[in-house]
Amino acid sequence: MDHEEEIRDDTASSLISAISLGVLILPFLALWSSSLALARRDDNPAPLAFTYMTIVYPVAFLALTFQFAHLMLEIAMRWLLMPRGPQEISQSGSHHMAYMSKRLDALSSTLLDVTDIFLILALFEFGNGFLECATEKTCSFPLVVRYTVLLPAAIVLYLAIATHVQSYWIWSKSFSKDEHVGYQLQGDIKNLEKWDIPLLTLWWAASFLLFLHACFIWRKAKGNAQVLDSTVTFLAATVLNLFNPVRQTVITTLDPEILECKLFMHYLYLVDDMLDYWVRFLIIAHIFAMGLSENKGLWAAMLQSYSAPLDIARPTKE
Repeated sequence: MDHEEEIRDDTASSLISAISLGVLILPFLALWSSSLALARRDDNPAPLAFTYMTIVYPVAFLALTFQFAHLMLEIAMRWLLMPRGPQEISQSGSHHMAYMSKRLDALSSTLLDVTDIFLILALFEFGNGFLECATEKTCSFPLVVRYTVLLPAAIVLYLAIATHVQSYWIWSKSFSKDEHVGYQLQGDIKNLEKWDIPLLTLWWAASFLLFLHACFIWRKAKGNAQVLDSTVTFLAATVLNLFNPVRQTVITTLDPEILECKLFMHYLYLVDDMLDYWVRFLIIAHIFAMGLSENKGLWAAMLQSYSAPLDIARPTKE
């Protein structure tokens, strides 16, 4: 009964996670298709930001889809275990499903890391556009910000892909029954885990700098009603982005005695898994909202600044 109860609880958790992610799929597709019109506008004030967003949308959608497929496989595996017991399940079938489930989960996590990288780059570019509108002048500071962020972003992108490839190799070798291979894999796992803290630190630093950048722009925009509303939306997006590394840090630094409570740990990881995708969706929705502001948005301010000389010249033509 204890075994069946545990399987039932795990199945319920996977089902809740699958439902919470499944309801995001259609709204995400709607945002993606609608954003194409914004990205192709001739008056786009932040073209590089929307170039990054054309990468964010498909990568984030694949991450969401793979995680949803992973959860559905987990539910199917546990459903098979419930009525029969683990000893009567085909070993080859269960191993194949477990392999596919783990690979989908790992691939989804890697794609989520790639999404974060390009989201941060896009938000920095939006910040540069807002800064130009708020100060109503062009300066070299946005270029400094752009190229300062690009180098660490490229390093983190390389590490995310390299880590995924190495973890795939470790997982493939884990089916071997050779003891020598087992000892070698333990060393490889330790080498892989040593990158967790540096990557989390870089994520923290980039997100915090982005938040400070947004606060600076918001202060500059207080005297410019044309972009003030959109800069508040931009600031909210950076707060949501900062929430991700904060949440990850809290989970990794929790007292082991707290994690010994199975019920607490169960619901903690359930909520954390759901927030992984919901927070990114909300960030993307905030970015989409920035492009929709008609009278107090980034586009309106840019158009006003460019059309001002033409408005002055019109009376002379008449």
